[in-house]
Amino acid sequence: MKSILLTPRDLSLLIGVYRHGFLLRDHAWKLYFSGCELRRATRRFLALKEHQLLEASPLPLGAFAFGIQDALPGLGQFSYRLGAEGIPLVAQALGVDAASIRKRLRNSPSFTGHAVAVASLHEAIHRLQDEGGYRLTQFLTEGEARQSFEWRTSSTSEWKRAEVRPDGLAWIERDGLAIPYLIEADLAHQSKAAIATKLAGYALWIKTPIFKERFDGAPLRLLIVTLSKERLTVLYDLVCESELSGCPGIALTTFRDFISQGPMNPIWLVPASGTERNHLHALPLL
Repeated sequence: MKSILLTPRDLSLLIGVYRHGFLLRDHAWKLYFSGCELRRATRRFLALKEHQLLEASPLPLGAFAFGIQDALPGLGQFSYRLGAEGIPLVAQALGVDAASIRKRLRNSPSFTGHAVAVASLHEAIHRLQDEGGYRLTQFLTEGEARQSFEWRTSSTSEWKRAEVRPDGLAWIERDGLAIPYLIEADLAHQSKAAIATKLAGYALWIKTPIFKERFDGAPLRLLIVTLSKERLTVLYDLVCESELSGCPGIALTTFRDFISQGPMNPIWLVPASGTERNHLHALPLL
């Protein structure tokens, strides 16, 4: 087989596929081959597949048992994941062990659907710079966005360790400032108790010095995206019952509204300075 010359764009795609777990063809094209017509991009994807840098397959039939196919477009496409020959290249680029990359490459229906959901949000945010004057400077998936921290209990003053795992972290430049947005993609498969525990983790995290250091003093901006208006009501109630209820910059919306509204979505109306108290979760999004 004729050798292939890997370009910086190819390597960015391989890293992106690894970070997301899976990418639909259109996500791969719009995120990493923007400015290139789809036909040419698809030919390049096929060449990367022939050299086992990518794997391509139809999405598993059970991947979207949660009804996400009704909220997201383009789910009849092939999905791409990192191929065997791409693993050492990504490991070298990221400075990690290849074994750790193989361990992370999971392929279960729930993970596949969730990965596509997060990639859809990534692509929608990426599109903001074409529509609303924003600029996405960085997007981290759960593996890189997660954060461990220590906190002290009020009753015993005992130090405990916890971890938050946002599904994504988007750094968006607006009004000359780089603003971090934490993202949760909810596919309605987590129980109320699990979601309440996750919200409690965020409430603890934002009180720690490590949160202020990581985000340079920026306030919490949390975007929770889910499948339906009915699920939105459940999540809304859980946020209001949590210690985050008085925290500005929390927005809840559906995948359909988030993707279709673009820069008009209320989450982007949070003041860049963070000095105004704009309780987005209290907006009539329901």
